[in-house]
Amino acid sequence: MKKLFQRVYQNDFFRGSFLLTAFGFFAGILNYINNMLNARYLGPAGYGEIAALFSYAAVIAVPISIVTTYILQRISSVRPEKKISYARSVEIFFWTKIRRWWFFVLLPFLLIPLIPRMTNLSLFTSAILISYVLFSFFSSFYLTSVQGLRLFFFASLIGVAVGFIRLTGPILVGFGVDGIATVLVCILLSSVGSFIGYYFLFRKKVPAGSTKTHPITEKRIFHIVSNPYFFTLALSTLATIFFTNVDIIFVKKFFPPVEAGIYSSWIICSRIPYYIIGPLLSVGFIVFSDEKNRAQTKTAFISSFALIILGGITNYIVYHWFGKGFILMVFGARFLPAVGYLGQASIFAFLFSYLFFLNNYFLARRKRIVLVFPMTIPLYIVALFVFGKQLSAVMSINIVFAGILGCVYTAGFIRSLRARAID
Repeated sequence: MKKLFQRVYQNDFFRGSFLLTAFGFFAGILNYINNMLNARYLGPAGYGEIAALFSYAAVIAVPISIVTTYILQRISSVRPEKKISYARSVEIFFWTKIRRWWFFVLLPFLLIPLIPRMTNLSLFTSAILISYVLFSFFSSFYLTSVQGLRLFFFASLIGVAVGFIRLTGPILVGFGVDGIATVLVCILLSSVGSFIGYYFLFRKKVPAGSTKTHPITEKRIFHIVSNPYFFTLALSTLATIFFTNVDIIFVKKFFPPVEAGIYSSWIICSRIPYYIIGPLLSVGFIVFSDEKNRAQTKTAFISSFALIILGGITNYIVYHWFGKGFILMVFGARFLPAVGYLGQASIFAFLFSYLFFLNNYFLARRKRIVLVFPMTIPLYIVALFVFGKQLSAVMSINIVFAGILGCVYTAGFIRSLRARAID
């Protein structure tokens, strides 16, 4: 038993997944306390504003997500003895391009006066949005790098600390310090703190004066963009970000503020299982990228899939038997209309987690089936505009789309298993 425990602990996947899952679960608790307090103190309209802010930030930051996911896959696939030199080379490449194209970083600030008319966000929220995206741009690069270097423990600590900074906003509001402006400022400060924390963690592992570099520093951006895998990764990342945010943006733009807040609470309820196992899926992506270690890949796949099933069952039981109490406890009485939608939330919760789990797997394994997602996203967006006249209709569109795509991915996975068995 002792030897078995040592083998499990020494396994990168188990150790990393345990740390990320444990700290990720704690960070998730902070996030839900944050959402709970924001909902209670700001009401549906104010809460909808905050939810829309994060959705717009995710959509604006699509190029950042594509590049960082590519970096994570590349660093994870490099042999252990070359990871540090590769990470340092990527950093040199990153800052070289920033210094050359610095004016593009400042251009978004010129759009701030136009954002309220296009998004229904306030002018102050619009200013916070652009600043938040800018700092997230820099922090996401270093976060991705430290994950690729498998510094899970310290990265998780920083994530928890950032969660506390963000939580300070609604706590201050509860003590009577202004309102939504306080929450927005703390959101911005959390982004700044994230960048500082991940930068110094990266610097501790990869000294600035390191001379060992990788040929990536000699590449031009065109060489990276023209890479077939980068193209696949870009389309897949674009699709996932649109699917997780465009419905919130749609409801914020075309529905009354109170209904937008109710829908945002439904989204939170429908993604609880995914947020809980999200850290494990991050580790899984890293392990799936290493094609040489089939044992770890098998373990990561089975563990993640089992947790998704368990999470789906638990989620359904909680919503079916304790739905009203859950809404009252988390969001407050003003969000009671969301109780009627919890049945749909439990279905979508499982489909959402399952879909993104398989998408991560195929993406890490460089399977072309992930292109099905971006190819069908335009149909999803059209469906929102054609059929999304009520909140329940928007929810049904999400469920149908995730269900169909999940079936396609399942068929692709079974086909890959049969092909491997024949080989």
